Amino acid sequence: SLRCSFKVNLNGYHPEAISLLRRVYECCTKLIAS
Repeated sequence: SLRCSFKVNLNGYHPEAISLLRRVYECCTKLIAS
């Protein structure tokens, strides 16, 4: 569900914010994986 909402939210963000969101998403993914 997190991935779905993340992809949907990307449609409403500017390219400048996408890079930040990717960092946050990667951090969350690493935390979940660990």
